[in-house]
Amino acid sequence: MSQKILIKENKKLTYKQYFTIKDDKRYELIEGKLLMSPAPNTKHQRIIRKLLRLIENCLINKKIKGEVFLSPIDVVFREDIVLQPDIVYITEERKDIIKERGIFGIPDLVIEVISPGSEKRDIVDKKRIYEESKVKEYWIVFPNEEFIEVLEYDEKGNRYKEIGVYNKEKELESKVIKGLKIKVKEVFEI
Repeated sequence: MSQKILIKENKKLTYKQYFTIKDDKRYELIEGKLLMSPAPNTKHQRIIRKLLRLIENCLINKKIKGEVFLSPIDVVFREDIVLQPDIVYITEERKDIIKERGIFGIPDLVIEVISPGSEKRDIVDKKRIYEESKVKEYWIVFPNEEFIEVLEYDEKGNRYKEIGVYNKEKELESKVIKGLKIKVKEVFEI
């Protein structure tokens, strides 16, 4: 079956079928449903670049061997769920999930920067997937409101709990990347 037929018929797809799509568009696969992701705006890109720089500097300065990736990169959660988070961090102990074609398993930290039109997908759909998959830490960055919400997976409660909502006056500290402290105002100084 050709990729145009797969896309037009909007059938439930698997990762194998998703991987065969060869065009210049960005897609995600949520429970077999193919969803296009438009290119982010420049503010979104600047925030991602700042976060990436702050995280990488911490990894280098603290000699942490984990690895950070920037979108677009496929993160295959299940055969019918493939997402492209804005930033993904994998600890050294779990680096075996990193393959040439993408990440095949559950990241330790995921960061999504909200874009116009992505609110529901990032705040509801992806949050549910990350929570069900037991992603240890999930940051949701709100560019217009200039704050970052940090959620941590609670093994006992089997759900996310809010660690904090950090505005420009606060400093965010990651539990997954030991020693990572970010002054939130730096993220939004564009």
